[in-house]
Amino acid sequence: MKYMERAVVSTIMIAVLASCGGRMESVELVKPDDHPDPRVNSALVEDLAGTPPSTHDAADYHAAIADLITTSNVLVMSDSITLTTGGVERDVSACLGAGCLFHDRMNGETYGTSASSFTVDETFFVPITVVDDIHLAVEDDYFEPTLDAYVGLLSNGYFGVQMHENADGEPRLIAYSSGISSFGPPSSTMHWQGAVTAIDMGPSRDRTDMVQGVAELSFTSDEMAIDASFRDMINLSNGAMIDDIEWMDVPLFGSGFVQGNGADRISGRFWGTDHGEVSGIFERNSVLGAFGARKR
Repeated sequence: MKYMERAVVSTIMIAVLASCGGRMESVELVKPDDHPDPRVNSALVEDLAGTPPSTHDAADYHAAIADLITTSNVLVMSDSITLTTGGVERDVSACLGAGCLFHDRMNGETYGTSASSFTVDETFFVPITVVDDIHLAVEDDYFEPTLDAYVGLLSNGYFGVQMHENADGEPRLIAYSSGISSFGPPSSTMHWQGAVTAIDMGPSRDRTDMVQGVAELSFTSDEMAIDASFRDMINLSNGAMIDDIEWMDVPLFGSGFVQGNGADRISGRFWGTDHGEVSGIFERNSVLGAFGARKR
């Protein structure tokens, strides 16, 4: 299938290789010698962002996400973005339930992926830090040295951002979130707090710097809407602070919420039996991000 031949989608989505006869054998959880060191490391994050190192074991982190992949029933993804010398090009995403479709800007065709297509068989994780009890990790791929990803782990879902280079050496970016969906919207006022992982795409900056921050979301039953605030965001390459990003009165949609499109959007879902967790994706002000939070 066409989209299987060129799906960019995956930090965790190398299912394309399985469908194309690629390698899916089990491998040791160590970084290949020919891969560059990740640009994000625990010492850097502790120095710049002031958050402590993660205590998670790499193999346990890998196993936890592998388990979630088998049970996740909802997938949310941003547009697939290519950074060119002339600006930003995007394959527009449309997600419903466990699947996402993308419109190929070059040839007008459609390709896609699903929550069950994700795999971690060819990736490994390096736990980095903890933000509001959310453990963040760098993810790398055994057969794709240019891949960089910054991932967050919840009890009922996961979220992250990814960058890798295409055949022309151009950065391709995507944000994603997947998990075990709650049933319907919350029934009472709730507040969630957690973490942001993002990529700084600003034209005056490196355009692929990883970003870390704090996510706060709230729901009031009388308004039946979500307020979302992403604050204390810091560029993990140069230490520059990024302006807070906020959405107010985001309308609910089933067991989630969505507002906007393209370069100004937010989309999220509630996870678990009691809406105890929430995660999703956003894009605004040249920041492409994912967020995950727990009820407080």
